[in-house]
Amino acid sequence: MKIRSTTYLTLAALTLGFSLGWWARGPDTEYVSTPPADEYAHANSTANATPRIDQPVEIPSAQSAHKTPNARPVDGKPNRISANFRAYLETGAYRDAMELYRDADRIDSSARPRLKAIALEFLDAYQRQGDRDALIGLIDALLSVHYDDIDVLLFLARHQHDADYFQEAAHTFQLAFTYALTQMAYMPQIERAFDAFVSGVDTQLSSQYRWRELSYFYEHLGTLGLSTSHHQLRLAELYLEDGQRALAHELLERLSAVPTVAAQAAKLRERRGDAEAERTSITAAPLDVLTLNTVGRHFYLPVRLNRSTEAQLLIDTGASMTTLSQDAFRRLRQQTRFTEVGPQIFNTAGGTTKGTVFRIEQFRLGAQNLTDVHIAVLDFALPPGVDGLLGMNVLSHFHFQVDQEQALLHIQPR
Repeated sequence: MKIRSTTYLTLAALTLGFSLGWWARGPDTEYVSTPPADEYAHANSTANATPRIDQPVEIPSAQSAHKTPNARPVDGKPNRISANFRAYLETGAYRDAMELYRDADRIDSSARPRLKAIALEFLDAYQRQGDRDALIGLIDALLSVHYDDIDVLLFLARHQHDADYFQEAAHTFQLAFTYALTQMAYMPQIERAFDAFVSGVDTQLSSQYRWRELSYFYEHLGTLGLSTSHHQLRLAELYLEDGQRALAHELLERLSAVPTVAAQAAKLRERRGDAEAERTSITAAPLDVLTLNTVGRHFYLPVRLNRSTEAQLLIDTGASMTTLSQDAFRRLRQQTRFTEVGPQIFNTAGGTTKGTVFRIEQFRLGAQNLTDVHIAVLDFALPPGVDGLLGMNVLSHFHFQVDQEQALLHIQPR
């Protein structure tokens, strides 16, 4: 796959992931389902200070909380550094491991590649064992030291793909492509991984007949600046299969001017049918019209969680997942049931951040009901009266349009 050079320039300017950037982050607060403020502390440590980088660490005799690669023999200072790092990872002491990681970079220029190799070894073991907590914890720790570590980002994208968080994985690839602009040697590796990712998502969703979700996936790639002409051609084909001939016709007209796909686009255009009739029916007859509230230049509206609980969510088409602030979650969980899915790392305007994903059984938007909706809980500040963000995992189920002048949301199921 070759992403156009203009796309690379666009990537550097795009807002990454959740559009949380316009709200300043609030102070750290207690949250029952996330680690405490000292989130990289020892799981069972009694030490008061981190040993020197070259001082051997006594590994606790208790069995490690996770199955990890076997430690290697210690022989000389370089191996002592590696053994210390490995010992910290084996006991879940990520804070101490990351302090050593920083110090190794400063004291011994050859140490960082060795420690990184060990960290990737642990990540691979966690991935194979399906240990989501350990995997996310270590990725979060590593990115807190080197936010642009492409090897770690590719691990994160693979995990998000395996967890069916396809949009978040696409955001992570967007980060990797952006950081590779200053690490060009990584570009072929990222492109191969991205090609495999897109192909894998298409194969998986196609085999499950999840056509509309697959259409949104390709639409999302375009929003992120990651879409190629072949991706757009596939999207046009999906539009036709789903009966959305107006959208297919519009897209195929643009693709007919692209030499690499013009012939294929012409063949698909023969299948477009009566596009104008459908275009009129989609835009003229929205199934539901919802009144919006305003805060600054943004819009929010009430939604229902599990029939009875109301939450006020800000419309955010840049958010791949619907989110709640920690303060709102603490209040709303007293009124309705949230089922914890697990930790995840999300891409925000300010970089990557760790949060926890929950599932609710029913989500009501106007007259429309969705089931088994995932909601992320993150530590961020919102205007008074707003509980979170209404993201694309909900909005992608609909054709929707915001009438800014009338403050109305028009929605129609896809």
